[in-house]
Amino acid sequence: RVKQFQEDPVWLGKAKPESTPATVFVQHAEVSMISASGYQEPKHPVEEIHTEINDMQIANARLQTFHRLAFQNLRSALETEIQRLAGNLSSNTDLWEHVSELRERQRVVDEELARGKKR
Repeated sequence: RVKQFQEDPVWLGKAKPESTPATVFVQHAEVSMISASGYQEPKHPVEEIHTEINDMQIANARLQTFHRLAFQNLRSALETEIQRLAGNLSSNTDLWEHVSELRERQRVVDEELARGKKR
């Protein structure tokens, strides 16, 4: 391709370019200057972008820490409530046993009362 440019009369400035949108675009393109040392000014502020990325990573770590802490607190509260409700369930089982014992006693007392009335 370089050889084509060396032989191109438009590139060498010996002929006028044809008016095409591509040629016009190339003529108006931004040309960056390179110094003798080879240093070229960056088109984008790379260091600023890296600083912004680092700031975003720090913010992301803080948000993850916050959400993990909130999740841990919620989980702890829910586990405490589960334990409290499980205690109530065992109490309910005890209450049902007590109720069935009372019913049995009531039935026995009613039978003895009925027998006593028949005598």
